[in-house]
Amino acid sequence: MASISIRCPTCSATEGVVRNGKSTAGHQRYLCSHCRKTWQISFTYTASQPGTHQKIIDMAMNGVVVPCQCPHYGRWPQHDFTALKKLRPEPVTSRIQPGSDVIVCAEMDEQWGYVGAKSRQRWLFYAYDRMRRTVVAHVFGERTLATLERLLELLSVFECGGMDDGWLAAL
Repeated sequence: MASISIRCPTCSATEGVVRNGKSTAGHQRYLCSHCRKTWQISFTYTASQPGTHQKIIDMAMNGVVVPCQCPHYGRWPQHDFTALKKLRPEPVTSRIQPGSDVIVCAEMDEQWGYVGAKSRQRWLFYAYDRMRRTVVAHVFGERTLATLERLLELLSVFECGGMDDGWLAAL
C-alpha cells in the first residue's frame, strides 16, 4: 500500500499530520498536531482553492474590473473589496528603485462598491506604471478631489508631472 506524506501549509511539518473527518461535501480534512490548524486538499468550488483570493487581488490591481472577474472564480465582489481596502501601497512603491525611469499614468478605475447603502460608494484611484505593468500606489475613497490628492501625496516620492485631457480637470 502506498503512503503519501501530507505537508502542513502553515508550519510545513509532515510528522503529526492526521486525518480529521470530512467536510460537508465529503472531502477529507487534515489536522496538524504541531500548530493545531485544519485544512483540506481538494475543494468543490473554484473560489475555495488556495491562491484564488490572491489572484483576484492581483487582477484587480492590474486593471481587471472586480465584478467581471468574480463570477469567473465563483466569488462575490464585496469579499474582494474588503481585502483590497486592507492593502497598503508601501510594499509596491518600495520595489521601484529611486532614480529609475517610471512612467506613471494616474487613472480612476470604474471599480466601486458600497458600504451599508448604495449612497455610500467607495471608488478606487490608482497610479499605474505601464512599463513595469504594476500599480505604484492606490487609494480608496469617495469620488472627490481630496481622494485624488491623497493619491498624489503617495506619489510625492517620485518626480511627478501632470497632464489633463483639456476638460480643465484640476490636479
